[in-house]
Amino acid sequence: MDNLVEAPAVGPVRPGGRDYGSPSSARPSRTIGHGRIETVAIASLILTDTPRTSGTDPEHVLRLAEVKEGLPPILVQRSTLRVIDGMHRVKAAMLRGDDTIPVQYFEGSDAESFVQSVQANVAHGLPLSADEREAATERIVRIYPDWSDRAIAAVAGLSPPTVAGIRRRSTEKSSQLNRRVGRDGRRRPVDGAPGRKKAVDIMRERPEAPLRAVAQ
Repeated sequence: MDNLVEAPAVGPVRPGGRDYGSPSSARPSRTIGHGRIETVAIASLILTDTPRTSGTDPEHVLRLAEVKEGLPPILVQRSTLRVIDGMHRVKAAMLRGDDTIPVQYFEGSDAESFVQSVQANVAHGLPLSADEREAATERIVRIYPDWSDRAIAAVAGLSPPTVAGIRRRSTEKSSQLNRRVGRDGRRRPVDGAPGRKKAVDIMRERPEAPLRAVAQ
């Protein structure tokens, strides 16, 4: 995000639903929150590990440098001081000769911070290129192999079939998973046929059983 109007910082990636045995089960969230804004020395910030692999756009940096007021705070991972969202605003502040910049902090792991960075830079401002979104998707698939194609697509700004293609060519681990976490945080089987067959068997054996019990 590097637009010229104030926008809220994106909230943290949060786990949802049930059956979350491992950290990789945390699902993406589009929850928006207004965190406390603080002023931080630009020299203390880490400007690496960004989904914007092509680097910053010099012309966009120049446009932002001309706007001294009204730019939203950047988003920074608190534990590392790495910039998650707002690289162009940082470069613009440096171009103006500023020593400090307003920030909002993100509380999360490195993996969660990367997902948050992708989500923020897809949602608004100067968007990630198609190549950058695909590269980011490949990394998210490796980090969270049990996320569904639709859940990853919602974060990366791609279609679920595109994510499925990236998954097939980028990892072998995902093919071993028989359940994935969807956008709602619920864990569902990749292939629902075995579950449907089991449900039919139960209904034949126990026709009086409530449907809710059969589903469980």
